[in-house]
Amino acid sequence: MDWPVVDRLCDELERDLDTCNDDIPEIVAHFLSDSDIRARDASYGETQRDAIRTYLATGDYFDGVAVPW
Repeated sequence: MDWPVVDRLCDELERDLDTCNDDIPEIVAHFLSDSDIRARDASYGETQRDAIRTYLATGDYFDGVAVPW
């Protein structure tokens, strides 16, 4: 994987999304900002890719943190 290119593309997409008036879902913002971590930690990367795939396919996202209510 060419991680510098991945990082650059994630930064570009994040900047483009910041210019729109819509809120960016947390899972998307988190995914775009963590390309450096995915490059260093394959297990984390796979977990994050699974989460973003699920979100894109279903609109559902669970970050593993229990809701307190």
